[in-house]
Order: sequence, then C-alpha cells, then structure tokens
Amino acid sequence: MKPGEELHQCQLVVLPNDADINVVRISHEYTAGSHHFLVFETDLDTIPADLEGQHDCVGGDEPIMQHTTGVLYAAQSPSGDAPFPPGVGFSLKAHQVLMLQTHYLNPSNHDLDARVSAGFDTAPADSTPIQAGFLIFYDPFIYLPAQSSAASGMRCTATSDINILAASTHYHQRGTGMQVWLDPPSSSTPTTAPFFETHDWEHATNFLGPFAVAAGSVFRLQCDYVNTDVAEVFQGPNAATSEMCVFAGLYYPKASGAFDDCASRSFIGYGTHACSDQLACIQTCPAGDAPHFTHGGVDVGPCWEKCVAMGCQGATDALLSLTSCIGNQCQAECAAGTCNDCALAKCSTEVTACIGHVCPP
Repeated sequence: MKPGEELHQCQLVVLPNDADINVVRISHEYTAGSHHFLVFETDLDTIPADLEGQHDCVGGDEPIMQHTTGVLYAAQSPSGDAPFPPGVGFSLKAHQVLMLQTHYLNPSNHDLDARVSAGFDTAPADSTPIQAGFLIFYDPFIYLPAQSSAASGMRCTATSDINILAASTHYHQRGTGMQVWLDPPSSSTPTTAPFFETHDWEHATNFLGPFAVAAGSVFRLQCDYVNTDVAEVFQGPNAATSEMCVFAGLYYPKASGAFDDCASRSFIGYGTHACSDQLACIQTCPAGDAPHFTHGGVDVGPCWEKCVAMGCQGATDALLSLTSCIGNQCQAECAAGTCNDCALAKCSTEVTACIGHVCPP
C-alpha cells in the first residue's frame, strides 16, 4: 500500500469445511493502518472467475458487493476475540462463500504491508440451538458545516428480547465522540446515561456484554463532530473527506425481520427546519441526490444531505415517510411530470403530516 493511499478492498473466500457447521467464537487480527474490517455472507456457491482476488469496494454497489446478503462480523480494533455463551452460535454451510472487506489508510511516508485474518471456532449444530445475529445501525444523513461543530443521530427499536454480546462504534477523524443510550420501552423519558461511549475514532474501545435489551427498548445514537476545514463535510466512506455514525454488534438470539439493519429507523433532528422546509429544499436538489441504498450502506448526494440535516425533531421522519410513499406509489406520474398531483392523491396522509409538522419550541 503506497504512502498517502486509502483503500477499501474486498475478497471472496471459500470456507474449508466439508460439512455444515455452527460458529461459536470469532477472532481477528489486522496490521496497523486498518480503519475497519467486515465479514459478509454472500449468495454465492462458488467464486466466479471475474471476482477472484481483491477488488475495490468503496462505493458499496460494485459487482463483488452485489452478492453480499448481510454482515456476520465487524471490527475497528487491531485484534478481537468474541466467544459466544454456551448454546449460542450461527450456522455456516459446507464450503460457504464469504466476503472479507477492509478499509486501510496509510498516512506514513513509506509503503505499508497490510494484512487481515479472521478465524472461526466451530461446534456441532445440535450443540448451539440459539442463533446469533449481527446488527449494524447506520446514520446516512450527516452534514458538517465548514469550521463548526455538528451532531447526527438516530433511534432503532428492539423488536424482541436480545442480549448484546459485543459491539463497536464507527466514525471518522472529525468525530469527537459517539454515545449510545438504551431508552426503556413505552417511555417518554429518555435515559440520561449512555451504556456505551467512545472518543477515539481510530482506536475506539469495544463494548463487551452480555447486555440484556428488552423488546421495545430504543437504541439512541449520537455522534458529535468538529469540522475545522473550510469545506463542508458529508456522510461517506472516505475517512479523510467524509463522516460516518455507526453502531454495530453481535447479539443473540437473532431477531426476525429487518431489525439487523434498523429498517424502521427514526432520526434525531438537530436543526431548525420543519418537514415542509426540508421538502422545499430537496425539491431544488438534483434527482441523483436522493438516497440510494447499496449493499455497503447508503449513497446520498450533498444537497439532499444538507436539506435533511437541517431538520428539527420529527421533521426527517415525516419527510422520509412522504418520499417513500411517493417513490412507491408515483414513479410513473413523477416521470411524466405530475408528481405533485399523484402525491396529493395517493399519499395524502403523508403530505398532511409533513405540511402540518411544527418544530418543538
């Protein structure tokens, strides 16, 4: 790896096991310079010839990324060891194809020998009746004005009783810290003390459980930033030029549905704009700026990011509910130039909620 270089590299690997297995322990090691390491499941039975070896995967929608079906493991520390409690594991098929992804930065003036390894301890299937899962909560809307401080955050609701086994935060060099709270179910009073927080973007400590989470509890994430640059900064994969806010972790038992990637995420508003202001703002943005969900995250254009990030509490949730309805119900009409008429006819509830939204005093 050359001096000053930053790389996202992915490689497919075939497991050597001749029979189906259950993983009961995961460990990893990587040499200095890595910013994160991920292990993905894939939909492949063999490695296609054109996907052998290492491939760039910074955008999240490259051919190699399009075969990923979920994250099995993630790390942001040079080494890690995650043994599961007795009776807990996750299943892997014989000769299953997995994908390894690593993000490396080389700020030095010399070449860097970058190496990553991961290991699985296994057990017979009948010894691990409880399946483990991996959650990754990712905030796609981050905007840092030039030479100022900013924050981003979101909420994710636990859909069933779970136990967090190990977890980590992930943000970039303008991040001054990340906090994670667990608010009780059906409570209007948020928890005051976070159960996990970090303040080192390069060498963030890991959270070690088990930590019990009751169904209906709400994970609340907040990342804080200071941008000393003269340029604005947005959400993205590049550690030098963009920012992130991610909470990820192993847990058990595995929840059903789309809990693992927080499909029903709710956003915390730190701005002053109501939903109608956000809507007027995004209507001036290029069409390609709208969120595009990839296998590696979310690609959002800077105009959209800025419009959304200026929203106050409740604004973004109302906006995304409306834009989702329009996207699902009005594609043909929007292509024909009658988007507003369709929205009023088919998304009237969402339109009313957005227009009627008012920022809290």
